[in-house]
Amino acid sequence: MVEVSTAGGATYCIDSTEVLQVHYAAFLQSGEGTNTHPGCSGNSTFVPSTTDGGTGCDATDYTPATRATYPVRCVDWCDAEAFCRWTGKRLCGAVGAGPLPVSAFADASQSQWYNACSAQGTQRYPYSNTFSGIACNTLLGMSNTAKAGLYADCEGSVPGLFDMSGNVADWEDSCSGASSASDMCSVRGGDFNSTNTLYPSAACDSEKDGKPPSASMKRRRDRADQAVGFRCCFDP
Repeated sequence: MVEVSTAGGATYCIDSTEVLQVHYAAFLQSGEGTNTHPGCSGNSTFVPSTTDGGTGCDATDYTPATRATYPVRCVDWCDAEAFCRWTGKRLCGAVGAGPLPVSAFADASQSQWYNACSAQGTQRYPYSNTFSGIACNTLLGMSNTAKAGLYADCEGSVPGLFDMSGNVADWEDSCSGASSASDMCSVRGGDFNSTNTLYPSAACDSEKDGKPPSASMKRRRDRADQAVGFRCCFDP
């Protein structure tokens, strides 16, 4: 983890990369994962999805024996929340505590994820204000996930913080509701398919696909996607 400060003087820690497959495998092997969130009562397993269903997931996406240092993906919001809680951290949400209001997705004083990505709201991308197609693992990169932290130029905000743009998008504790599997929850930073021409999903203030810049990209709480993983935050 790395320590991050807000412009208002608050401090917290955030994972330096998305959660790795090897770490997620340890979570599964422990057998200690629990569903406590009201919106996760129907989540029957924490095992990454291997069923496509329009998400692109298959059995090759979670192979910790051969891709230990690649980000875990094909996990839904409930899986991510449970893992972070198991580690003694939390899924990144509001600065201080709790979930982030959906409307605050680009407010560095409120969003742990956005504050860390944007250098306290001063940069559009983790590395600068100008998009680079090669700085991170976006559309001109690997055409799939890469080892976490592989792209040295995709470091931003604070030293040692990688992949806030591209590789896989990150689940955020910021949802349209608080009690349903169908709640729409934010995913941040774009993924290995992201561009800056169709829609700037690789930006820290990522926009909904093909829509005006009024909301971050979202997925159903119970949706596991080939291009979505997560990282955790910790409040000292």
